[in-house]
Order: sequence, then structure tokens, then C-alpha cells
Amino acid sequence: MGQAIVGLITVGVMIYGLVDCWRSDEREVRGLPRPLWFLVILVPLVGGIAWLVYGAPKAPGAAGRGPRVLAPDDDPDFLRSLEQQTREQRRAEREERRRQAKEQRREEKEQRREEKERRDTGDTSTPD
Repeated sequence: MGQAIVGLITVGVMIYGLVDCWRSDEREVRGLPRPLWFLVILVPLVGGIAWLVYGAPKAPGAAGRGPRVLAPDDDPDFLRSLEQQTREQRRAEREERRRQAKEQRREEKEQRREEKERRDTGDTSTPD
């Protein structure tokens, strides 16, 4: 019974290794060229394990495999764009406050001018 289990595991590892090697991109295979890996995998149990450890392409999350995907709050470009948006929004708010203050000063100046004209002309009636 134990030999049957070891035999099934050996055949399973070989089949998995052959299929994985066949489906792997030539550029992603590590160590040896892909045709040589087919021969190595045919060595019972050792060949399949060697493929998994030394030849199979690295998993997508493994280090050294392509650019690392960053979360938005870790992405420097995203953070820079947020900072720029914040600066633009603050600048627009400052300009709006300045415009409103200028408009208010203009209105106050106009009111003082009108009051002065009324005093100079002797008009004591209140404006509407």
C-alpha cells in the first residue's frame, strides 16, 4: 500500500511538472532551457521536484517578478496628484476670498462716497 502511494505521488509530480513546463513561457523558465527541463522532469520524483524548486517560473507575488503593484495610498504618483489637487483647491479658495474681500471693500468705499456726497449736499434722507 505504501509503495502505491509513493508511486502515485511520483507520477503526479512528474505529470504536474511536465504540464507546468509545457505551459510556461520560455522566457520565464529558470535555470535550464525548457527542452532540457522536460528530460530532467522525467527522472522519477527528483526531476519533478527539481523543476518545482529550480525551474518553474516564480509565482506572481514572488520578489523580483515584474513591477510591484502599490496600493493608492503607497503610490507616490497618486499621492503627488492628491497633493497637487489640494494645492490647487486651496489656491482657488484663497483667490475667491480675495475677490470677495475686494468686492466688499469696493462696496464699502462706494457707500462711504455716497454718504459723503449726501453730507456735502445736505441731504438727510436715508437711502432705500
